[in-house]
Amino acid sequence: MTLEQYFGESYRYIWSDNWCLDDDRVWFIAGAMNILFCLDLNKKETIVVDKIPSDGFRQHPKCMKKGNYVICIPDNGMDIWCYHIPDGSWLRIPVETPLAFFKQIIYCIKRTKKDFRSGYRSC
Repeated sequence: MTLEQYFGESYRYIWSDNWCLDDDRVWFIAGAMNILFCLDLNKKETIVVDKIPSDGFRQHPKCMKKGNYVICIPDNGMDIWCYHIPDGSWLRIPVETPLAFFKQIIYCIKRTKKDFRSGYRSC
């Protein structure tokens, strides 16, 4: 699906909370919708990757890339969605309570910093 097909011919701007830079690609989620996008910096074109399988305003407005996954972080949502790039599948990680969610985020941040120090490029 192209952006024109999704937003109409007069689209100008897709609001998002963050961009995850990954070499020649940028991953982001539309802030008002649960839709994952990818901007190819070489081709200068943005594609609609897929809709996150969860409904509601600002459910998962931020993302980060780790290996072959784009991890969609919740704001109003109570789950973490991981998009597997090679096969286009989604993995849902339920978050039972806000405290459990924050513990998982802290673990991810510590792990990402550790990987970054060892030379692994992560967003």
